[in-house]
Amino acid sequence: MKILKIIFLVLFISLNCQAEDNIKDAPAVIKENFSNYNLIGFYDLKVMGFNIYRIKLWSEKNYFSYQDKFAIDIEYKRNFNKDKLTESSINEIKRINNISDEELLLNYQNQLLKLFSDVKKGDRKIAIYSSNSNLKLYHNSILNGEIKDQKFARYFIDIWLSDKSKYPKMTKAIINKNK
Repeated sequence: MKILKIIFLVLFISLNCQAEDNIKDAPAVIKENFSNYNLIGFYDLKVMGFNIYRIKLWSEKNYFSYQDKFAIDIEYKRNFNKDKLTESSINEIKRINNISDEELLLNYQNQLLKLFSDVKKGDRKIAIYSSNSNLKLYHNSILNGEIKDQKFARYFIDIWLSDKSKYPKMTKAIINKNK
């Protein structure tokens, strides 16, 4: 019985170490777009007990700053259609930034509908942001397109990074702000 407990403990520690190594593995899109990349933080989002996604924040620096190039990396744990993703994104952009201009929101919605596609469990979406460039959006390592409007790009990434994000614990974890 004691040997069985030791074997279980060794296996448990081994699996946890392996999981930690997998968390730090950068996907190809990150490796291709960053000369240097660092995992700033990650978070497993669960809503009402359901796994939604694992989100990671990568940066060229070893800290997060809007002034530096960074990427939001989301691995989905559930299926979502592009209409639902678009609706949710627009609602958050509207809420976080207190936007009442319906024409502007419709413009943003139409842009996202062109850029988004349905996601299946295991799919990965990556948004690469640079303060002096377009926001590049990837789905499973394929470039879906870019947001060229810097204001809209910032609104979009702030869904996850803003102090007003829907999930503040997630935001603090991915930007590594443990206060």
